[in-house]
Parts: sequence; structure tokens; C-alpha cells
Amino acid sequence: MMFTDNLSTCSSSMSELTFEDLADSIGEVRHLAVVTTDNCQARCAHCLMKSGPSRLERVDVDLVKQTVTYFATNSKLKLVAFTGGESTLLGDDLLEMIAHCTESGIATRLVTNAIWADTVENAVRMIRSLRSVGLTEINFSTDDFHRVWIPLENIRNAWNAAKGMGFTSVLVATCSGKKSKISPEYMVDYLGGEASIIDELKNRSDLPPQHVDGTRYMVSRSPIGRLGRGSRLREDLLPPFTEKTKHSLYGGCTGTFNPPTLNADGTLGLCCGINTEYNPILSLGSSEDLVRTGKYSLDETKKVILNAIRIIGPAQLLHIATGDPNIIEDRRFRSICEVCEYLTTDPKLVQSMVSQIASIARITSATLRAQTSIGGDDDGV
Repeated sequence: MMFTDNLSTCSSSMSELTFEDLADSIGEVRHLAVVTTDNCQARCAHCLMKSGPSRLERVDVDLVKQTVTYFATNSKLKLVAFTGGESTLLGDDLLEMIAHCTESGIATRLVTNAIWADTVENAVRMIRSLRSVGLTEINFSTDDFHRVWIPLENIRNAWNAAKGMGFTSVLVATCSGKKSKISPEYMVDYLGGEASIIDELKNRSDLPPQHVDGTRYMVSRSPIGRLGRGSRLREDLLPPFTEKTKHSLYGGCTGTFNPPTLNADGTLGLCCGINTEYNPILSLGSSEDLVRTGKYSLDETKKVILNAIRIIGPAQLLHIATGDPNIIEDRRFRSICEVCEYLTTDPKLVQSMVSQIASIARITSATLRAQTSIGGDDDGV
């Protein structure tokens, strides 16, 4: 999308809103997400990436290696998380990317639906292949939506095959709501009772102790969200909308460039909570360009909006774009990510922000000055 230049009346505000200065700098990046492919054998109703059998996007292996090398050289990169779609569809290419990270001294995580674990033998074979190239963490995704496509037995086969294989963590990731049958508690029991439940809504800094074999075995709890394909999920599947929920949606987003995401189409995205492919706001353009030049190729209008997302937050921007003081309650958003996706993918809302860019710049600048004056500037993003 081409942005018109509406910044002639806000040059003084713009001087305070250089995106490279305010978003997490490249030098502070610790984690990188890589969406290896949008292709997946499943087509889950809640998939935020809108993955499925008809999606053909697939990341270029050399671009992944170049991007990892760039961040390893220019940042504090410690972990690369490979996700999708279903990453194991890349076969030896996935193993090559993991091996490159291992050789660079960077830990790796794989998020997979375990469709390959249809038998004990196949599960063992895949786990051994992944460990042979140094994979350090593995996450298996399952819940009521995944179960439609992939039997729970696959998850158990993969879980058992991963035990005692030297991973730092083995985790089953679930999305659940008040009507879910596949809850974290159900999965702990199904897997033999040896896993600890990690609540995604709480502080993840206090991880459970390691097992005697040195691995942490966990099942995570995340709420079902209306993101991607899940934007049309029924209300009764979602967590309740409360005053606490409403208040949690306001304020700046701490997920900007934390971590950045290399998408299957070769673009670099601002975050990993939303599918940033083809997103006119959250896509930072070709990762190849960043690797080659070391700079973002962003016009000034886009910089203002990105800074506004970080400083005043998507919810306040949505009020500005719609002029509707009740939009949050009426649409019953459950997370900042839901607000941000709605805001940045609706062409009318994007154009509304562009047309009010001078006002957005002034509000963002004033908020930044207020945060700085009281020592409340969020530098922990």
C-alpha cells in the first residue's frame, strides 16, 4: 500500500519519532521467529497464520541463513524459533537451517503439529533427526481444533520419543476456552502426569524445575483468540470479556520487534503475535534488503503509525481511526494483538490513520514526553 505524505504539518513531532530510535534496535534482538512455510496438512479454525494445504509460501533456506547470521553478528541473538505452517514439510531444508543456527552457537526451537508421529517408529526417527542437528527445544501444538486433523496419539508418540533425548524443554502448547475438551489438565493426564502446566497469562520467568534427565516437560495454557482464521470464531468459544480484559487492551504494545519474524514470503515482520505477511503496516519489507543495507526502508507515515502502536497502543489508535469511543466494547476484543490485527488489515482504518497522521504524531510525541518526564518510558520491550 502506498502512503500519501501528510506530514508537512508535523515535522517537529516527527523529529522525535524516528522508528529506528524507538522500536527495539537491531542490537537488542534476542529472539528471532522464522515462519518456514504457510503450508500445513491441517486447516485449523483458530490458526492465526491462516495456514493450510492450499498455502504454498516457503521460505528460502539461504535467506534464513543470511538473516540468522546478520542478527547473530549485529544483535544479542540467543534463540531462533522455527514455526509455520508445518515446518517439517521442508524436510532436509529444515535440518539445514537448524544446523546453521547450532554451528553459530544459537539455540533453536521447533513448533510442530507432530503429524509425522503417526507411529512410534516414525516419531523416534524424526526426533533423532532433529537432535542430530542440535535442536534444543521442541513444542507440540494440539487442542480441540488441531485434533480435528491430527490424532492426539501423534502427540503422545512425539512426547514419548522426545523424553530423555537431551532437549532443554519439551512442551505441548494448547489453546483452550470454557468449552474446550483438550485442556492443559487433560493433556497432563493423557501424557502420564509428568508435565507441569505453564499459564501463558502469567509470568513465564518462573519455569518448573528440570526433570532428572535435565529437560523441562511442560504443557502451556493459552486462551483461544480471534486472530487470523480465528477472527470469526463463535463468542461462546472465547474467554469472557470483562472490565479487566478491557483495561488490559490499553497502553503501548511491548511486542514490537520482540521478536521480529522472518515470514515465509521473505519479508520481515514487526512481531510474532500476528501474521505480518502482506500486512501494510506491520511488514517491514524484504529481509534481504535489511541484511544487505542494515536499514529499514520505511516511509515517514509508516514510522509514525509503528511508533504509535508501540507508545500509545493499538486500542487508542483504533479510537482515533474510527472515531468510536465504544469500539473496544462493541467488538469485544480479548487481546492487544486482536485489536492490532483489526486495525492494520482493514483498508479503511489504515487510510483513516494516514489521513490523521499529523494528529497521531502529536499525540504520540506528547505521550512519549510524558512517559519520559515521569521515568515511565518502557525500555523493556
